[in-house]
Amino acid sequence: MASMDQYMTTRGKRLLQELWPHIAQAAIFKARVTAMTQISDRVWQYSLKPLPVDEAAGELPEIPGVKSHLEVEAGVGGTVAIALLYGRWEPVIIDEVIP
Repeated sequence: MASMDQYMTTRGKRLLQELWPHIAQAAIFKARVTAMTQISDRVWQYSLKPLPVDEAAGELPEIPGVKSHLEVEAGVGGTVAIALLYGRWEPVIIDEVIP
């Protein structure tokens, strides 16, 4: 019976990784602003570097071209909270994080 339990656990994990890989990532991150440009009166474009919870989590790739109506007051080097909607790597800036 133990081998069946082990098989189901292994198969279940594999299916989760294949069908829904986004659930392994957090839906909300802190990210560092690495670049920002004002592209119109009310629209800013950012490059963001997600910050892992701890160093063991590994590096996350920088995300360029994130548009928002929010102007980050701290500018480049500031921190924002971002959400990854529907498991897609297309973040939405929630707000600036004040240290």
